Amino acid sequence: MRLLKFNDRGVLSLTEYQENELPRYAILSHTWGSDEDEVTFNDLKHSSFKKKAGYTKIQFCSAQAKRDGLTYFWVDTCCIDKANHSELSEAITLMFRWYSNATQCYVYLSDVSRDNAADSHTKGTWASRFRKSARLTRDRKLQRPVTQPSAEIFSREGRGPGEESAAEQAFRDSRWFKRGWTLQELIAPASVEFFSQGGERLGSKATLKQQIHEITGIPIAALEGAPLSEFRVDERMQWAAQRETKKTEDRAYSLQGIFGVFIPLIYGEGENARVRLQRAISESLSKQSVVPPQPPGRGLVSLPLPRNKNFVGRVQSLQEIHKKVNSCGFPRSSCVKCVVKGMGGIGKTQVILEYAYRYREDFSSVFWIRANSYESAVESYCTIAQKIGLSNSPSPWSIEKDLGRVAVSSVQKWLTASENGNWLLLLDGWDNLNDQRMDSLIPHSGSGVILITSRRDDWARCEEILDLQLMEEAASLSLLSKSSLTDYEQADEEEIVKVLGNLPLAVDQAGAHIHNLKTPARKYLSRLKENRETLSWTPPIILWPYGKGVLSAWDLTFQQLESSSPKVFEILQVCAFLAGEYISENLLKFGFNFAQKDALARVMEDGMGNLFSLSLAKREGDDDGFSIHAVLQTCIRQRLSRSPGVQRQEFAETALLVVAGAVQKLTSERQQNWFTCRQVLSHITSCEEHIDDTLLRKPVFGSTRALFMLGQFCDKFGRHDQAISWFERELNTVPDLSVHSTLECRDGVSTAKLFKGQHNEALAEFRALYTEATDQLGVEHELTNKIANSLGITYKKTGSLEKALWWYRRSLLHIKERFGEKDPRVLASLNNIAVIYKEQTKYREAFEIYHDVLRKKEESLGEEDLSTLETVMNIGILYRRWKRYDEALKFLQRALYGKEKQLGKDDPKTLAVKGNIANVYLQSGRLDEAIRLHEETYNSYKKVCGPEHPEVFTTAHWLGEDYCQKRCYDKSLQWYEEALSGRKRLHGEHNAETLETIVGMAGVFQLKGEYYQALTWYRWALVRFRERFGSEHFGTQSVERQLKALLR
Repeated sequence: MRLLKFNDRGVLSLTEYQENELPRYAILSHTWGSDEDEVTFNDLKHSSFKKKAGYTKIQFCSAQAKRDGLTYFWVDTCCIDKANHSELSEAITLMFRWYSNATQCYVYLSDVSRDNAADSHTKGTWASRFRKSARLTRDRKLQRPVTQPSAEIFSREGRGPGEESAAEQAFRDSRWFKRGWTLQELIAPASVEFFSQGGERLGSKATLKQQIHEITGIPIAALEGAPLSEFRVDERMQWAAQRETKKTEDRAYSLQGIFGVFIPLIYGEGENARVRLQRAISESLSKQSVVPPQPPGRGLVSLPLPRNKNFVGRVQSLQEIHKKVNSCGFPRSSCVKCVVKGMGGIGKTQVILEYAYRYREDFSSVFWIRANSYESAVESYCTIAQKIGLSNSPSPWSIEKDLGRVAVSSVQKWLTASENGNWLLLLDGWDNLNDQRMDSLIPHSGSGVILITSRRDDWARCEEILDLQLMEEAASLSLLSKSSLTDYEQADEEEIVKVLGNLPLAVDQAGAHIHNLKTPARKYLSRLKENRETLSWTPPIILWPYGKGVLSAWDLTFQQLESSSPKVFEILQVCAFLAGEYISENLLKFGFNFAQKDALARVMEDGMGNLFSLSLAKREGDDDGFSIHAVLQTCIRQRLSRSPGVQRQEFAETALLVVAGAVQKLTSERQQNWFTCRQVLSHITSCEEHIDDTLLRKPVFGSTRALFMLGQFCDKFGRHDQAISWFERELNTVPDLSVHSTLECRDGVSTAKLFKGQHNEALAEFRALYTEATDQLGVEHELTNKIANSLGITYKKTGSLEKALWWYRRSLLHIKERFGEKDPRVLASLNNIAVIYKEQTKYREAFEIYHDVLRKKEESLGEEDLSTLETVMNIGILYRRWKRYDEALKFLQRALYGKEKQLGKDDPKTLAVKGNIANVYLQSGRLDEAIRLHEETYNSYKKVCGPEHPEVFTTAHWLGEDYCQKRCYDKSLQWYEEALSGRKRLHGEHNAETLETIVGMAGVFQLKGEYYQALTWYRWALVRFRERFGSEHFGTQSVERQLKALLR
């Protein structure tokens, strides 16, 4: 950010600051005059700018800032180089923040002057009359006696109906209130002062808020600094509805700060800018539950649940937990783990939640993990990563990557850092001790406290365990009274909690039942006992820890809901088969429509309140999500099992169809919400646990292809084993499955095996599939050619490049005939062929294909389309491999400019181009430039994607090569070791990228003359290349050649 200042000699200068180094500054808000009158960035290079009319505003801003004790000030006309598109784009993106961070904002109203204010009914200065008028209006609004003279600019005295003073009219009619950009300039700064053309102070945003509200329609709360998220989207849109901008696109671009979203600037797109803005707002709203990023530091608290106002008792338990977690003293030398265990519904979650709120001042940071499943735990880690500031929101470009693993690793690294000690990490609901992935979620070092809740008894490995007992009777009575909002006869209350076994979950639900149905306690008690004797269903397991009174209480509520709101009860029963920790109402609606349960989708509009008021479900945060306790879900499923499995299966299948509908909705969206996808994966896993494959209703699943869709979705997110099971269910469930659908499912199975690394098995299956598809569907069928392309991919992965090329060409031949030369499938196939030529060092053949693809994309998509720019980058990379460095830089610079323009400087796709430019510098011997750009890219990746992102370690690998070429071998080994450590954590030791780094390290040892070390690393890499890829793979053969050269 550049700031202006006048020195002691009156010379105006510009100084550039990084955002974290900015001094206090003032900022000007104004309406632009003609372009010829305004002082621009280039004008400051010549003294003639002082003759321009706009120089008056600069002088005014400087003088006013000086009066307020500020040296620096900012004026948009001359502090931005508007000829530099990247700089202009970045400035527009940061504009709201710049105004927000300003110490003072001065609004210069060039169309309000002394002449406007000369009103025959008034006396005194314009400014004093205006301020008095503001107080007068405020007093009238509060209906206080008015003691000021009545002849003020907003006063009605002396004027007929509809008449206004010239001053009021000038202020109300000022162009400043009608311009698009000035909306954020009014809203963002804390202190806004208004001035006339002559520099007279008219008042502030605080003193004139009523008048500004009347002029603009902006609520006073917003003018007073209330968070903009408190105002509806349509309401904020209305603030800008009557405002104008010189360029059509700026009507959208000027609202980015108001909605907290970013869209790339594409001047010339016209009204499409508003469409993109609305799309960005919709995506932002879908992530409202995600906690916004904060800078790293102390005092971070991430608790997704509010403090329970009905919490009672448990004083001794809370004190005992506090004693256990502090048993090692402070400062702690190591991490302390404590498990709070007990039966479901006993109140474990509420106890540790109360502990977190009660003792949060004792910890530097407090974080909450939903540990019901691996998926929900990883989701929580992603939220924490954003809270700490280790990563941005998961973006659509990386929707299929395992960002969860990156987030877990990043947060754990942060927790183990010495400067971040004394944190509290709460893992709630860790009951699945068989899932070995869950162990990776516990930090094993650091100086914090880990507090875990679990129903499992086998937690002996933990240092500290608290066995939570049932509440004492007094606490149970207090909870019943709070949840029912009623005081009853002591004897009735005592009997109710006794029948419920003092189980908090049941007592709370009973109180909600009593309150909402206005049932007298004695009557409820009578019905509870009677229902207990006639209960027609039994607990799900022999060692069920709850008495029949608990089941009776829930059954009473089930009966009531089933009678009064049968459709809502159906919804509850369907939800019993989903992952209970988080269920989205929005996705439920889509799912019910897909499952042809339209009546249930309609009921959700206003019927869900019954579940919350009866304490059968709990709201999660401020969005449309809710949760259902696992014990309650178990009871619902068991109640459905009264008949021989049929009714239960029916609801389980409906749940499955609901999830399939959610999948269909998500996959149809152009940009998918990463968190929503993770939640859906949890629901898929839950359904899989409860579905009975032998009872699947074949007609239902045959017509919807639901099982196939679930398989595709799981495969997309790396759940290859789950994907295979869903594809096989489709094959085994539907006897009349069409030939096409059968082959499609089998192709899904083989594809999952391919990406699991089972290359030989996948290859055999694809070959058989291709033969069948050719016979049954024809050689030109789309699925046939998809299988041919998969054969090409498989052969490439096994290192058989010639065979891969043959299959790619075969696939291309038929899809080109069917879809035409410019079809995306054709261009993708051509790209695959070019990649093979590049690997074979047939650079001319690869160039001819890339050039053809580029021409077709430019014709059909345009020169600046992201797909076009991707091909431009590929050509640049090809020229680098070809050692034609000037041409490489030409194409890569074009790709960089285009991606910076559309995506911004820090977008990962932009950073990928910068990394490749650095690689060109490396290979052409420009080592200092290579190191500078690689380090810049490395730091940007860490900032944008988090310190554990794969590209961070890829760039570290390249830095290892940079320093090796520079003969700084120790520095080279440091970077290679960082790359190796990260790649092994993320990918394992048999991954090609991990092995690439090991080979690089071996090369450094060889150059240092440490031949034994080099020999050890080369052999280590060779063994794993052979194990993973076979002897024919080009990577295996490359290491063999290097090893032979060393042994000579």
